[in-house]
Amino acid sequence: MAKKKKEGYSLKTKIIIGIITGIFFLTLLIAYPLGATGLFLTLFLIVGAIIAFMLYFLPTYFAIKNKKTNALVIFLINLIFGWSIIGWLIALNMAMKHHHGMKT
Repeated sequence: MAKKKKEGYSLKTKIIIGIITGIFFLTLLIAYPLGATGLFLTLFLIVGAIIAFMLYFLPTYFAIKNKKTNALVIFLINLIFGWSIIGWLIALNMAMKHHHGMKT
């Protein structure tokens, strides 16, 4: 029997489309009274904030992706001390460090 091909978009794709659509309408709602310059500025600020948020939590993403057992600790360090460059680098180092088991 041949496998049935899934029809439609995956949940991940639907969420991404929803977020992009939401950003677009939020931008229009905020910037409409300000004209074209306000539209560009608002869109730039919203997209910039999203990119900054993603970069800020990059160590947490790597910890979850690499299935670290201390991912919660990395998240908390990232959340509380990530605003300082040192805290962010510590969280990134913890997330990227390879764990070698104890030699017996």
